[in-house]
Amino acid sequence: MTPYPTGDYKKYIYAQGKQRISRIREIIAALESSNICNIEDAQDLDSLLVNVVYVLWCAAFVDDHRQADDCAQWRIGWPPTHPVPDPKPDEGRALEAADTYSDGRPVTTTFRHGDAEDEYVTHVWHPDPLHPDNRPGGVIEFSQGPYPFRYGVVLVTAPGIIDAYKIDEEALP
Repeated sequence: MTPYPTGDYKKYIYAQGKQRISRIREIIAALESSNICNIEDAQDLDSLLVNVVYVLWCAAFVDDHRQADDCAQWRIGWPPTHPVPDPKPDEGRALEAADTYSDGRPVTTTFRHGDAEDEYVTHVWHPDPLHPDNRPGGVIEFSQGPYPFRYGVVLVTAPGIIDAYKIDEEALP
């Protein structure tokens, strides 16, 4: 038996997906601002990715499959098949609950390593408190981009805390 509840694993999966999609949205915005991608295409891609995050939220936090299906259709803009209660109150509660595991630990920690908007690392902690990534001394690799694309590591200094940062100069393209 796992030492954490299923609800914590759902928070973990949702946070992992949301964090990765957030980085993709930043890359699309950077490509659009440098005229590599036109503004209409960038907006369309961003809208689709926002909807993907919402579908992930539905998968993690809505218990009734009919409500989840209708919530996803409502967000995308298709007319629902039958009346749906406004998902905003449920979404707000779920988003607040998604920030903390059942034992009080944070689901994510963000470490800023520079002044630029994209100079940060968000780590999603595993729901198992004994997982190696959660222990002091753990090394977490990350990458970010697109300009310049960077690789690096952060170190876990205590459960839920990352604060050491290192760029891997040899791994830069």
